Amino acid sequence: MPEEIRKDKMDSENIHDKLDGLLSKYISVWLWSILFGGATTLTFSLASIRAYEKWGSLSLVISMFMIMTIVFLLISWVTLFQFLKRHIIPGIFLGDNKVFEKKVRQTNSKYLTWSFMSLIASGIFRLIIELVKNFFDYLL
Repeated sequence: MPEEIRKDKMDSENIHDKLDGLLSKYISVWLWSILFGGATTLTFSLASIRAYEKWGSLSLVISMFMIMTIVFLLISWVTLFQFLKRHIIPGIFLGDNKVFEKKVRQTNSKYLTWSFMSLIASGIFRLIIELVKNFFDYLL
């Protein structure tokens, strides 16, 4: 009887580990794709700014914020591709289960954290650009 209980417990732990690994794969891809979509949206949003030539020397202010936005977007893109290279491709497409060990997952999750933080910073700078543009339109 106790052996049957131990066997059931081992089976449930094995199922739990398999479910944890499966969810870890799908959640990491899901989070990566959300951040990839956000970085793409902000990049296209930044590329659509065209009306700053009418402000003359005031466009230097917007240019400063655009440079900061570009820097943070580049950080976001680089960290997203590092996560893709180190976690998603080996773990999901090549079947390397080492990337789903706890220590490796924690290391790889830093890439998503950096991407998220730089995406937030670039979004704030993009918002500042819009506010400055509206203020300049109001003045001129």
